[in-house]
Amino acid sequence: MTRLPPERWQQHWHEMFDLDPPRENDAAWSLPLPAMSEDFRLLTGLAWTTPEVRQKCFAVLPKGQAMWERFEAYLSEKRVAIGPERAENLFYEQLALFAKLGVSIDTQKPLRFVGPSEHSVHDAFARADMLHYFCEDLVDDRLAGEPLASDAYYFLREPLYWQGNHYHGADWITWPLLERPGEPDLFRPTLSLWNGGWSVGINDDGPFCYDRRREFGLKE
Repeated sequence: MTRLPPERWQQHWHEMFDLDPPRENDAAWSLPLPAMSEDFRLLTGLAWTTPEVRQKCFAVLPKGQAMWERFEAYLSEKRVAIGPERAENLFYEQLALFAKLGVSIDTQKPLRFVGPSEHSVHDAFARADMLHYFCEDLVDDRLAGEPLASDAYYFLREPLYWQGNHYHGADWITWPLLERPGEPDLFRPTLSLWNGGWSVGINDDGPFCYDRRREFGLKE
């Protein structure tokens, strides 16, 4: 695949969005386009386009078909609350997958379960690291020497974040840009935790699962 500048992908997405019928308050666009971080139509457009248009958007990216299929699966996945026991299993499943790819996390302290009756979400994560933090070196290593994959990975981060105000979906959807043959689906357990109503962090007291089921409107 020929390497195109991300700004050309940005223009292509706007052209593809125009294939859908106009929607109310849809802003007109013209060249030159704003910086991608300020391009609200780019950031939010995937949510209101059709699957066919989304497929055309992803088609210009490396591994585009695989990522489009993941995106559609992500959108259609029904969120169902999971209990602490299932959350704990998913947490240790995630650690095992990390270990297979050389990502080490010190978890000598036991997993704790906390919720809004003890701490707000902000306070709970103010001095905690999300699990993706421990994968940053792996991501950098996989993207080094792969400029096309690197451009696509960072081009997609914010539009995918805007689909649910979190990066767990983005991590899972863009995994095809990073994975090597035969490797496990690295970020699936963390996404399952989120969809089941839990956020995971690690602080000085060890790992914890924060209960967000009520916040997300999931029946416990």
